Amino acid sequence: MKRTIVQQANQAHTITLPIQWVREHSLGKGSEIDLELFERTIILRTQNFVVDKSLSINASKLSGKKLSNMIAAAYASGVDILKIENEKDITLELHTIFHTLIGYALVEHTKNIYTVKDISGQNQVHIDQIMNQLFQMIIAYYEDAIKDIFNKPTVAESTLTARDAETNKFCLLVQRAINKQAYPDPLLGRIIFTYSYVLEIMSDEITRLWRRAKSPSFKSSKELKDLTLLSKQCLERAFEIYIHYTQEKVDELQSLRDKIRKLSATSEKNQPYVYHVVRISEEATDLNHIALMKNCIQRIGQSSS
Repeated sequence: MKRTIVQQANQAHTITLPIQWVREHSLGKGSEIDLELFERTIILRTQNFVVDKSLSINASKLSGKKLSNMIAAAYASGVDILKIENEKDITLELHTIFHTLIGYALVEHTKNIYTVKDISGQNQVHIDQIMNQLFQMIIAYYEDAIKDIFNKPTVAESTLTARDAETNKFCLLVQRAINKQAYPDPLLGRIIFTYSYVLEIMSDEITRLWRRAKSPSFKSSKELKDLTLLSKQCLERAFEIYIHYTQEKVDELQSLRDKIRKLSATSEKNQPYVYHVVRISEEATDLNHIALMKNCIQRIGQSSS
């Protein structure tokens, strides 16, 4: 988008704001906006938020084309948050539908409610929310993998693939938004980009671990389950450190990683599976350095303001 600079009679220079942006944020004469300068870039930000349109539907008797048409109608009507109630597992069906609707994604699944949200056109606040959700999605993904591996297997290969694809979709969204300079602090933006990249790697490792466990040669054991749960704790600690950095939490994460290293070295069975468990814990711990940088940049910003 380009704008032409206009010189006023009093020597001031002005440009016009995009009318759609002005209307969406209820701006007008006398409205205040924040302005930041960074090298060749000027960032304008408003404190006004667009009110999300929400809709709830009971899809218990909807499937196939009927469900697809209902979601498409809500999408075309401008619905931002869609809550779908269904007692059946329709995860795979929803993912298939969302491939045709740019911006729609399944952000939460609790009991019988599927929450769908338009995740396009992000600003800093939304990117931060998506990163929090992304962490929680991957932790929940790992939890479900552990339940499926060490209890009675209930998850189909197609559902597993779909969930990994949805996680990747969020990671790519964050990366795309930052590349489009939707994050006002360039340094923090690069750090968030790195986080999303590492989370994508961890999601892929969970998928590989899950598939490895479905092979005929895999033998389940309490020892292996305990090792996997320790790895999941590493991911949970990494999320806690992302939200609020403390040296105590960093030390806890490193201790968990060291314990996994020690236990995995003495584990002779299921080595291909153990490799993925260790990789997840190592990737989670490697984020400590990025978290420290993030903490330093935020403290610098607070002290200079």
